Amino acid sequence: MTIVLNPGVSGLGVGVGLNLGQARTALGLRGFDYLTAPQQTYMLNTAKDELEDLWEWPWLQATAAGPTPLTLADFKLMLTVASGGLELLGLDLRQVAQDGTDLSLLGTPAYWWLEGTNILHAWPGDGTPVTLAYLRESPALINSSDQPWIPARYQPLWIDLAVCEAYKDSDNYTASQALRADVMVRIQDVIGRYEVRNRQHSLLISGRWYSEDE
Repeated sequence: MTIVLNPGVSGLGVGVGLNLGQARTALGLRGFDYLTAPQQTYMLNTAKDELEDLWEWPWLQATAAGPTPLTLADFKLMLTVASGGLELLGLDLRQVAQDGTDLSLLGTPAYWWLEGTNILHAWPGDGTPVTLAYLRESPALINSSDQPWIPARYQPLWIDLAVCEAYKDSDNYTASQALRADVMVRIQDVIGRYEVRNRQHSLLISGRWYSEDE
């Protein structure tokens, strides 16, 4: 069974901000208008992938469900797998198949493992329905109208990383390293914002109760 999911990340900036054509213009305005469109596209895709590889961004998260084996066309990293309301433990194929273990063994799944790059199996009991949450690979930007999944408010970081690639192409490694250092500091602030999105009881968590003796 193959699962192919639509991006489905409304509210995270998709459809807002720069498309590829506009991003190429933005890159050119930083002093790299001499680069060809294919060169700029390559740098922008490289920068997009680098930014999205840095953390478990919400716009990359997806869910799927169905009996294993499941082929996840856009699979990147697994977050969790469950079956029958219980979380399964992820194992390497070498751990599952050690000592001649029968991978087709029936039973109640306790583990999951990956075949190749994107085929999910449960063991034992392959064929059992599972639910999972994972991170996706965003599609490459090809056409001028293509838009990244990166929210518009963070697209300046994307452009800056593309500029780093352009500096490298012109052998200006000093400028590339200096800009990359700045970008990485700013990205840590963005990661910090997403890491503490649960503010449900923030007042209770952060509140300090004073003693009568103070």
